[in-house]
Amino acid sequence: MLFTEIYEKQDAVPSVGGIHPDTLLDPIRARMKEAEYFVFDEQAVAMAVNVSQSKPSSIIACLPFVKLPAPLLWIEFSNQHLRQAMGAMGSPNIRGERHIVDIERTGFLLWEEDGQILMDHVHRDRLPGGGTTITLANVRLAFDPDTDSRRHEMVASMSHLIDKLSHSGEPVEDDGPPIVTGKIAKRIKQIDKDDAEAIAMKQLSWRFGMAPHPDQKALRQAMLSIMPEQKLKLMEADQTNDAFRIFVNLILPGLILLNCRNAVRREVVPPPEKLNKQRLKKGKPPIEGYQYVRLHLTPKKKRLYERYGISTHSVTGGVVIGHFKVRESGIFWWNPHWRGEHDAVARKKIYVMTP
Repeated sequence: MLFTEIYEKQDAVPSVGGIHPDTLLDPIRARMKEAEYFVFDEQAVAMAVNVSQSKPSSIIACLPFVKLPAPLLWIEFSNQHLRQAMGAMGSPNIRGERHIVDIERTGFLLWEEDGQILMDHVHRDRLPGGGTTITLANVRLAFDPDTDSRRHEMVASMSHLIDKLSHSGEPVEDDGPPIVTGKIAKRIKQIDKDDAEAIAMKQLSWRFGMAPHPDQKALRQAMLSIMPEQKLKLMEADQTNDAFRIFVNLILPGLILLNCRNAVRREVVPPPEKLNKQRLKKGKPPIEGYQYVRLHLTPKKKRLYERYGISTHSVTGGVVIGHFKVRESGIFWWNPHWRGEHDAVARKKIYVMTP
């Protein structure tokens, strides 16, 4: 788990300007000792990605009910699971040219401050020459969940109007087949045609922000001694864009699921005593207890799926993926359901969470 590996000494990357990368993790290590750890398994990631493809206005409608389940919250997942889930939704999973490492696992440390959700973005990278390292992004992220969204809506509406005016009358270029398909393509088309959804999407973007990370001041100064400031700002912009994509595709939907009154259950995994004794003998930090995030399937639903040969421990099968609905009393999850006749279920990719 990444939340355990972050305490291990990082020595795969050389020092920058006399600053060793391992020392840069000390502040977040201290904060994480007070955090509650939530690990999203493969099915939980797929479920969150499905939620992310809801109408932007539906996501905005959930914000009054989105609360952190702990004062200091760590959410962790496998990037391979995220790529698979996005691919199943229709994403081509194309990485930018400046990506020189393969990111294996990602974690977000979240807490509330002055009405904002603040976030540190951490990831484990596999390096081109072999080995791995854990990196704390140079930027600290923030999201404004303010339920009085008039200010955000006004700014987003103006931005959308400017975009429409600036592109009016321009010829539409045909670059061949679209690079996205499936549910993602359908959502993009809906946002393009519906001004209200386009404004809601912009509102999500306007609510997200960044600032240079306060724990990375020394590293930033060292990097400015070996690269132009413009290049450093470009790198920080890339980090922010990557973090925003993860936030809207997994972290925010994950928080919505954690606040659903009937969607997920948390499986508490206690620290493994025997394994920790061996780790301590080898000089490794012990593995802390954490919580697995899983979909709540009622016994009746589980028996129904298994009756027709659908494994509830698999991400494939013949049920329609579930969705959430917002009511005055909170957010509720509508379980996956059968579409069509039980004996004529089309073979397609679906996502049923492990119970």
